[in-house]
Amino acid sequence: MNRKVIVYCLILITVFTLNLIAFKEKKDEETKQETEQTTENTEIPKTLKDQYNETIIVTASLGAEVYWNATTAVSVMTKSDIERLMQVELTDILKYIPGVISQRSGSVGKTTSVRLRGATPGQTMILIDGVPLNDPALGLPNTSPLTLSSVGQLEVVRGSHSPLYGSSAAGGVVNMISRKGEGPFKFTFYGEGDYETMYSGNIALQGKTGDFFYYSDYQTIRSDGQRDNDNYKNNTFNFKFGFDFKEETSLTFNFHYIDSLVGIPIEIMSGTRNFDKNSKQTDLSFLGSIILDLKPLEKVDSKITAGFISTHQKFKDPADDGEEYAWPVSSKTETTAFNLNFVNQIELAPEGNFVLGVEYKLMSGTSTDELYNYVNFDKDYDIFGIFGQIKYKVDESLIFSSSLRYDDFGEFGDSWNPRFAFSWFWAPGTRVYGSYATGFRIPSLNELYYPYYGNTALQPEESESWEFGFEQFMFEDNMHLSLTYFNNSFTNLISYDFETFMAENINSASVKGVEIMADFMIQTNLRGSFGYTLTDGIDESTEEELIRIPKHQFFFTLSWKTDGMKIDLLARSVSEQLDNAVEGFPLYNEGYFLVDAHLTHELVPDVGIFLKVRNLFDAEYFEIKGYPAYGQTWFVGIYFR
Repeated sequence: MNRKVIVYCLILITVFTLNLIAFKEKKDEETKQETEQTTENTEIPKTLKDQYNETIIVTASLGAEVYWNATTAVSVMTKSDIERLMQVELTDILKYIPGVISQRSGSVGKTTSVRLRGATPGQTMILIDGVPLNDPALGLPNTSPLTLSSVGQLEVVRGSHSPLYGSSAAGGVVNMISRKGEGPFKFTFYGEGDYETMYSGNIALQGKTGDFFYYSDYQTIRSDGQRDNDNYKNNTFNFKFGFDFKEETSLTFNFHYIDSLVGIPIEIMSGTRNFDKNSKQTDLSFLGSIILDLKPLEKVDSKITAGFISTHQKFKDPADDGEEYAWPVSSKTETTAFNLNFVNQIELAPEGNFVLGVEYKLMSGTSTDELYNYVNFDKDYDIFGIFGQIKYKVDESLIFSSSLRYDDFGEFGDSWNPRFAFSWFWAPGTRVYGSYATGFRIPSLNELYYPYYGNTALQPEESESWEFGFEQFMFEDNMHLSLTYFNNSFTNLISYDFETFMAENINSASVKGVEIMADFMIQTNLRGSFGYTLTDGIDESTEEELIRIPKHQFFFTLSWKTDGMKIDLLARSVSEQLDNAVEGFPLYNEGYFLVDAHLTHELVPDVGIFLKVRNLFDAEYFEIKGYPAYGQTWFVGIYFR
């Protein structure tokens, strides 16, 4: 950023701040009077248990239910949680959820993988408002450009949920539920950055008039990275609007557009990582969905979702001057995915319900070598699925749930996947739960058709998973503790076979571990959380540990608010892990410990300035070996909500 822009930003912030201070002085007396008038009518502060009991989730059972009634391990981050942790990108906030492994290959915007309970990135399903983002060509979602600006609630369901969601949900599901406009017209803004190498900003408009609601925002991220050709640009537009009709009927339209450009400073040749000064990748993604919620009968709730996602990815690497074996590369991949989902939730009795749904997916992709005008593949396929779930409350202390799904994917066969689960309310504030499920992932277009690699004889990857855990509220219901043991096995995993030089179903793996999570609230001005995940993953084909699966992960967050000030501390620890094996020699990635800190000053209600420091102690570390992450970085910013 040039110096003039920096000066203009500082002047704008200064003038705005001085005006806010004057406005604050004028409002202080009014606020004081309003406080005195309402003190007598102030409600008793809600406990943490009250807040959990009021949290409605939709991902675990494909229908709205209270968090406490779920029959699986699920983590929820509400809008206030997202604002409290002050993260911009999805993959950064996922690091504060147990069981999640989020790893980025270097600077902001670079390729990022998300794994749940040690499953592969392709076995993790990412949704926006229930619409899958998994790319048909690669078989996994492009999580790198996903931001949190429009997310009102984030739900992470761990363990296989293929019985409800089909392919690519063998490890679990991450659902980004976008914000919905409510109340009178409201304008929000925030901007942050070091204003030399990296900054981001967001502008949003929202509101509701009669039956019509709307929410729209624009998010931008700019970064020069840490070296030459390490830059990143991201422009994201989100738009949601619709109508809330009477009798529990609503019609919602969602649109998301992402335009990103990323420099790729490192190239991989012959197993070595060399500097690349001109390699670039551009990504364009458009996602749209139409959701109709209605109640055709007194005891029937129906939802029809039509979703569409289109991606356009271009990779260009011109020949490097002066290199003996340099050659140019230019490729393009375009994919589309259409999803139609019809779900009915039928109330069987006050104690239970039955979910019945059908789903149709049409996937297509084209990969082209633009330099030689050669089409690598141009293919499409469709999937038809039918699924059902019965959830029954035996009495006030026991809930049973069972699911079954059938998927037909044409020439690649079909798959039946069941799930059985229970929740036992052992004592007031205590829940014991367990589940068993199978899962699958169909091969991607690259794995099936890419020249000299693809194999049309591939079969779907398969999995079995089970979990057992408990949750407990304690300390006058202001601390929530959960502990879960999980055990997963994966077969028919698709890997490169050095004998056939093709993709083959040759690998199998087992992953087991423990997740511990605790939230606590001391009064209303001090809140925090900590989590620990033990993951033990073994490649059963080689009897070696799985690569990039840290055995130990730990995080801790603490937020303290007082008199318009807020202080946040965020700490994470990741243990050493096997990164790769070069010519039979294991390559390990060292563990690391990171601390971030935030200081926020609220000038007037919903308006403030803040200071953030990332990697407070300037640790040198790699989330993926060979791709250095950021050192100590300071940000300043302003927000208006």
